Amino acid sequence: MKLISSIAIILIAVGSIPTLASAQNVYRCGSSYSQNPCPDAVVVDAQDSRSQTQKVEADAKTRRETAQVLAIDKAREKEDARQRAAQAKLAAEHKKSASKPKKAASPSEAADGSALKAKSTKSVSKTQPMKKEPEFFVARTPPDKVKPAARPQ
Repeated sequence: MKLISSIAIILIAVGSIPTLASAQNVYRCGSSYSQNPCPDAVVVDAQDSRSQTQKVEADAKTRRETAQVLAIDKAREKEDARQRAAQAKLAAEHKKSASKPKKAASPSEAADGSALKAKSTKSVSKTQPMKKEPEFFVARTPPDKVKPAARPQ
């Protein structure tokens, strides 16, 4: 019984040796690569020509760079969160100040008239009503048709 089991182990070991060293061929067919040959296929050497130390160094460098990228990404996310919080705070303050009634002009400004002049310098189109500008950027599409200007008769 021992003899049969030892022969079986030897045969299994001998049978597995060729499978360890064999690699599949890679074929280039035009601009694509495949394991199956095609007409006019070119065999490509796909073996890793680096030494073991070069591979270990490359793997270590990849791990370091990945850690750096993750740290930079984490710092960017923290900065984005801080900026969003600051924008939300400014928006809340803006809404709060917009809801407060405006105080009347001081007597010196009323007598001087400079406050009225500053407000009246803005040009307001009479054809279009004044629209409140959005707080944040809003993308808009142009109108479909623009009416041509009326011709004088």
